[in-house]
Amino acid sequence: MCGFQIIIINLQLFIRNISAGEFMKKKIKLILLFFVVFVSLGAICAVGYFALAQRKETAKLADAGKYFRMHDYARAKPLLAGVVGKDPANESAYRMLAEIFESEFDFRSAAYCYKHASSLAPLDSELRSRYVAVLSLLEQYPAVISVLKTDFEQNRLSNIDLAYYTEALIAVSEQIAAAGNMGKLKSFSATIHQYLEGVSALKRSDLQNAHRFFSSLRLAELPDSLRYKTLLFLGSGSERDGRSEEAERYFRTLADEVPALGAYPLADHYIRQRKFGKAIPWLEKTLSIQPKHTLSRVALAELLIAEHQPEKLGKLIAGSKPDNQNDIEIINYMYALLAFSEGRRADILPYLELAPFLADRQVYRMMKLNSLAARKEIGKLVESFDELGRRVHSPEAREELLQSVAPLLSELYNSGDTGNALKIARAMLPVATEKSAAGKLAMNIVLAEASRSRNYEEMQSAASSLLKAEPGNPLANLAMGEALLANGNALESLSYFNNLPEDDGGALIRKALACARLGKEKEAETYFEKAWRKHPGNMTLFRGYGDFLFKRKEYRKLQSLYPALPDIPEAAYWKYFLDAEIAGIQRRTADSRKNYAGAIECLKKMPPTPANLYQTAFLYARIDQDEEAARIYRGLLKENPDSLLLIVNLSEVEAALGNHSDALLLAERALRLDPQSDIAKECLARRKAEAGKQGK
Repeated sequence: MCGFQIIIINLQLFIRNISAGEFMKKKIKLILLFFVVFVSLGAICAVGYFALAQRKETAKLADAGKYFRMHDYARAKPLLAGVVGKDPANESAYRMLAEIFESEFDFRSAAYCYKHASSLAPLDSELRSRYVAVLSLLEQYPAVISVLKTDFEQNRLSNIDLAYYTEALIAVSEQIAAAGNMGKLKSFSATIHQYLEGVSALKRSDLQNAHRFFSSLRLAELPDSLRYKTLLFLGSGSERDGRSEEAERYFRTLADEVPALGAYPLADHYIRQRKFGKAIPWLEKTLSIQPKHTLSRVALAELLIAEHQPEKLGKLIAGSKPDNQNDIEIINYMYALLAFSEGRRADILPYLELAPFLADRQVYRMMKLNSLAARKEIGKLVESFDELGRRVHSPEAREELLQSVAPLLSELYNSGDTGNALKIARAMLPVATEKSAAGKLAMNIVLAEASRSRNYEEMQSAASSLLKAEPGNPLANLAMGEALLANGNALESLSYFNNLPEDDGGALIRKALACARLGKEKEAETYFEKAWRKHPGNMTLFRGYGDFLFKRKEYRKLQSLYPALPDIPEAAYWKYFLDAEIAGIQRRTADSRKNYAGAIECLKKMPPTPANLYQTAFLYARIDQDEEAARIYRGLLKENPDSLLLIVNLSEVEAALGNHSDALLLAERALRLDPQSDIAKECLARRKAEAGKQGK
């Protein structure tokens, strides 16, 4: 019979022997007795349960330890994770987990477990050393100092730990404190001392000496974490100095030994060398170790498109399970890459706008420009070039981005949309380098339009930039010479015209004009005659040649040019105007007025530009049709209220019409506009003289 049954029987006998009167008195004692009995039973059961659970956890830890010693980490790791989940104070389990993570090159997880194990066994110097080695590898230098500082101050650090501590001090710019440890470390290990000298040089940005220290190290004598970092630095330094094969050797050594540290740098090296096929397997290796490695995921997606493997990118997207904002942005970026590879350029932009944290990547910028070009969002496209100028400094990267827009620029210009083409071209110029092919395209468009509109300032600027890259560029030499000639620098303009072929019609015309300006009449005459034989009827040439002959009073020779002129209103205007001027000089007033009237009729058939309207008003005044002249001048003055010539000419016409007060006010306005102008002073003097006559 068990103890529990005996307790129950004794309770039953006890109750039978109690009288009714006594029962009520004993009631409270009975309740207390039952409570004590059941609490005791509960405690016995709980002790038994926990003892059983403890035996299970002990057995689980023992199994984990057995698998750990057998290096069967796949079976040991989940068991150990279960142990620390239920017993956070189990130092042994944390230690084994840390070593497993370290063997798998998951250094962050290893550091986490070493931290817990070390906090549970603070006197275990070996455990602490392994912890700080991992922290050093992760470059968590403030944490290294925090862990070792107390023992350093009590002079209890091992030489290896002192090396980690000194490296950390250098890294956080405590050079003076670090220097005090260097002597002791030199006597312990010349190799470690040399490594720290390299770290110190690196911290000072003395890359040459840093490379000298690191490259002569005996790598086998360094602790693993320091050796890994040395290989990484040597690879980066060799690549920076253009020693590609040497860089590949260092990165490859690190990648083979510690894929978690070396696989991505090796892949990145191959990407920089544009060996995309070699980079892809190492990116995939990185992701097999660290599935969430952002740079590898993004670079792999870009390379799969560059290598025309969109189906692999599709699988990469399908296998992605976003669980944070970073993942969501990466997947949208991958969708943008797919759209790009499939030629759906207009669809790219919405995906990119959902991946802003990748906006600094070269491929992102290139796709954005492509998409804006495809969508013909000219305003945003122009704004993007301003951003490129601030953020992208590599000439190669800039050229790649400019080339992505060049097709749209050509399309717009060739289709006659010069306004938008000019907006894009002008935005491209500050970003382009001297040797940029896309920049030259933009520059040629800007130069051509500046030449067409006679914008001499922009002509000179664009031509100057083109000539730096192409000194023999015909269009640039012609435009530069023409701009200098227009600005009164005829002598310098000749040096550019002389860069053009001798029989070039444009050059002959401009040389003739330049020589005429310089008073070299014989040379000017020779060039004009050669040019006219080559381009009879050319209006630019005729205006220059005609002016040259007019000034020399060679009227018959000038008029002999008329038959070659084209049948257009502009040519007819110049014939009438020059004949009117010649008739005026020869005092044939009636012929002069008749020809001026003919010139006016021709001007009416020409586009109503401000210049043509001004000339029309001027000729009306010449033939005393002052009302017509005044009407046109007033209209022009509304559009150009600060035009000194318009104000002065209108003042003259108003005076001729007898509107003397208005004429005087206009003359005073002209002088206020330019107090130093002789034309304005003379105009005001005439108005005052007229006012004086009126007063008399």
